[in-house]
Amino acid sequence: MHPRTLLFMKILHAIFSTDFAGSENNCAQLAMLQYQAGHEVRVVIKGRNPKQVERFRQLIAPDQLIVIPAYWPSLLDKFYLHHIVRKFQPQVIHTHLGRATKRFGKIARALKIPHVASLHLNYEPKVYGACSGLICVAGWQRASLNSYGGKVAVVRNWVPRRMSHLAAQVPPKNNLIRLGSVGRLDNQKGYDILLQAFRQAFPKCDEPVELVIIGEGPNRAALERLAEGDARIRLPGYSANVAKELAGFDAFISSSRFEGLALVVLEAIGAKLPMLLTDVAGNRELADLQPQGVVRMVPPEDVNAMAAALKDLMASPLSPVNYDISELDESTVAVRTVAFYQQVIGAA
Repeated sequence: MHPRTLLFMKILHAIFSTDFAGSENNCAQLAMLQYQAGHEVRVVIKGRNPKQVERFRQLIAPDQLIVIPAYWPSLLDKFYLHHIVRKFQPQVIHTHLGRATKRFGKIARALKIPHVASLHLNYEPKVYGACSGLICVAGWQRASLNSYGGKVAVVRNWVPRRMSHLAAQVPPKNNLIRLGSVGRLDNQKGYDILLQAFRQAFPKCDEPVELVIIGEGPNRAALERLAEGDARIRLPGYSANVAKELAGFDAFISSSRFEGLALVVLEAIGAKLPMLLTDVAGNRELADLQPQGVVRMVPPEDVNAMAAALKDLMASPLSPVNYDISELDESTVAVRTVAFYQQVIGAA
């Protein structure tokens, strides 16, 4: 393929999940950045969750988003996907998460189209081993790819530019310090640990602090039981406007048991919020990009350590933090990703 034909590329993204969390946000934002850079882009999703479809439509133009109808049977996916690929004729297929990677992988191999996948968490050889190239969204992932034979690049998740211009629509705080988090209410996010630690750190219930966790998920009932009797703990549910929610926080907390490279932490960095993070791979990588001590860290699944850190956080001035985002710059993402596509195509 002549190099000039790659100046502006035809790129097909795909993600087959039902939520709209970090991986989905990454897919949508990357497609948007590539489109803004002049590339022709399509994003394929399944239409099983109307809320997810709506979130994609907020970020992706109608002519770029392909929604497989909810009624379409999965057993017939290969026919629908073949039709999409033959009609669009992409130069590269870029998949996100396992289901889309497996479904499009067979089609990419059959049609001899380079296939790149983003690793949003761990490398699974059966899922990703046949891909032409892999993009690690965090540097720590690269060490797990010793057995992988294709091309590899690290293109970290990034700080969205819009976070530098947060809207001033901040809900009233009633003169309380607001500690906050945004994430799915599931086991990964460790909110059970955070709620226990909060109540241990501030047992009198009259301290001038509240905890707000934005999100929805299967652990809601269990978390509500842990919060019962403490009106300072609020679980208001899902929000499509993360920027608005972050603008209402005085500090951001991540209590995750594991993370790839969480977009919401990057958004908190963009919002210049003081942060307390669990010391897991993705969080540690982001903390290490800052001068020592700028980001507070605690061991995961340690209620006592988290409680002590929450008290220390409250004892410090909670003023905006000017983080170093030079290695998390949104403006270089499209260029670096497309450069990697070209390496993969050149090696094909």
